[in-house]
Amino acid sequence: MKIKIFIMLLLLTGSALAQENALIEPDISSVKGFGAVVTEYSSLNGYDALIIGGRGGWIFDNSILIGAGIYGLASNVPVDVVDKNTLLLRRDKMHFMYGGVELEYVFNPKKIVHYSIYTLIGLGSISSHTNNQEYPNSYYDHNHMRNPFLVIDPSFNVTINIAKFFEVAVGFGYMVTSGADYQTIDDKSLSGINGNITIKFRGLQ
Repeated sequence: MKIKIFIMLLLLTGSALAQENALIEPDISSVKGFGAVVTEYSSLNGYDALIIGGRGGWIFDNSILIGAGIYGLASNVPVDVVDKNTLLLRRDKMHFMYGGVELEYVFNPKKIVHYSIYTLIGLGSISSHTNNQEYPNSYYDHNHMRNPFLVIDPSFNVTINIAKFFEVAVGFGYMVTSGADYQTIDDKSLSGINGNITIKFRGLQ
């Protein structure tokens, strides 16, 4: 009799453990990949700036996105190059790139129109390129910043499901940098509000 009671207790305990809930319980069967092209409008160093990049990763439970992305400045943004006495030597073209880990949470992903919160945490680098038309004999064609700096770029996005594998999102955010220091460029020159358009393709699993 005692053995039967003991077996029943084991079965009940096992059943209870099997039904235990967790704060986050991703459904492994719903994991699928995604890729996206991102176009972002911002202001860098006081000038209008167009940034283009790509991102990719995995979607869990249709709601949790974990991946990585890389982005670069696509428009012409000037940067003043100065000497030790802060006297203007010339005006170069800025090169700005950044990338890192990306996290996104999507609310009500099965609705045609839904929204999400997103953030990138990574590193950036900045350099300048001399305008050879103005300085044809210049030896300073490409001057790199040696040390990368921290980039955090959170945003709020509104998404429209176009098809089961394709969606378009429009969002706005605020990029923050820490440690940028190149010629006349600092954190204040790079940080600010931005708007973005994302075209995302996802798996059908």
